[in-house]
Amino acid sequence: MFDKFLENMKHFVSLNENLETDGSINWNFIDSDMYTKWSVLLDGETYTEWFDKAADIIFEEEQVFLKEGV
Repeated sequence: MFDKFLENMKHFVSLNENLETDGSINWNFIDSDMYTKWSVLLDGETYTEWFDKAADIIFEEEQVFLKEGV
Protein backbone atom coordinates (compact mmCIF):
# COMPACT_ATOMS: atom_id res chain seq x y z
CA MET A 1 0.00 0.00 0.00
CA PHE A 2 3.00 2.32 0.45
CA ASP A 3 3.49 2.29 -3.33
CA LYS A 4 -0.01 3.72 -3.78
CA PHE A 5 0.72 6.31 -1.09
CA LEU A 6 3.91 7.36 -2.91
CA GLU A 7 2.11 7.46 -6.27
CA ASN A 8 -0.61 9.62 -4.74
CA MET A 9 1.95 11.99 -3.23
CA LYS A 10 3.73 12.32 -6.58
CA HIS A 11 0.40 13.31 -8.11
CA PHE A 12 -0.15 16.04 -5.51
CA VAL A 13 3.43 17.28 -5.94
CA SER A 14 2.80 17.69 -9.68
CA LEU A 15 -0.16 20.04 -9.19
CA ASN A 16 0.58 23.72 -9.74
CA GLU A 17 -1.60 24.62 -6.75
CA ASN A 18 0.91 22.81 -4.49
CA LEU A 19 3.95 24.70 -5.75
CA GLU A 20 5.40 27.96 -4.52
CA THR A 21 5.90 30.82 -6.97
CA ASP A 22 9.58 29.85 -7.29
CA GLY A 23 8.59 26.30 -8.29
CA SER A 24 9.50 24.67 -4.99
CA ILE A 25 7.10 22.24 -3.35
CA ASN A 26 4.77 23.57 -0.67
CA TRP A 27 4.93 20.56 1.67
CA ASN A 28 2.21 21.99 3.92
CA PHE A 29 -0.25 21.82 1.02
CA ILE A 30 0.92 18.30 0.13
CA ASP A 31 0.45 17.22 3.73
CA SER A 32 -3.05 18.67 3.79
CA ASP A 33 -4.07 16.89 0.58
CA MET A 34 -2.51 13.60 1.63
CA TYR A 35 -3.88 13.68 5.17
CA THR A 36 -7.40 14.31 3.93
CA LYS A 37 -7.24 11.16 1.84
CA TRP A 38 -5.04 8.85 3.92
CA SER A 39 -5.98 9.62 7.53
CA VAL A 40 -9.00 7.32 7.21
CA LEU A 41 -6.76 4.45 6.12
CA LEU A 42 -3.67 4.86 8.31
CA ASP A 43 -3.02 5.58 11.96
CA GLY A 44 -1.14 8.79 12.73
CA GLU A 45 2.22 7.13 13.32
CA THR A 46 2.12 5.17 10.05
CA TYR A 47 0.93 8.23 8.13
CA THR A 48 3.85 10.31 9.45
CA GLU A 49 6.36 7.53 8.74
CA TRP A 50 5.09 7.04 5.20
CA PHE A 51 4.84 10.78 4.52
CA ASP A 52 8.46 11.33 5.54
CA LYS A 53 9.66 8.30 3.56
CA ALA A 54 7.73 9.32 0.42
CA ALA A 55 8.90 12.94 0.70
CA ASP A 56 12.51 11.74 0.95
CA ILE A 57 12.07 9.61 -2.17
CA ILE A 58 10.51 12.48 -4.11
CA PHE A 59 13.21 14.90 -2.92
CA GLU A 60 15.95 12.46 -4.03
CA GLU A 61 14.31 11.97 -7.43
CA GLU A 62 14.05 15.74 -7.83
CA GLN A 63 17.75 16.17 -7.01
CA VAL A 64 18.75 13.53 -9.57
CA PHE A 65 16.51 15.22 -12.12
CA LEU A 66 18.13 18.61 -11.46
CA LYS A 67 21.66 17.17 -11.42
CA GLU A 68 21.21 15.32 -14.71
CA GLY A 69 19.32 18.20 -16.30
CA VAL A 70 16.73 15.79 -17.60
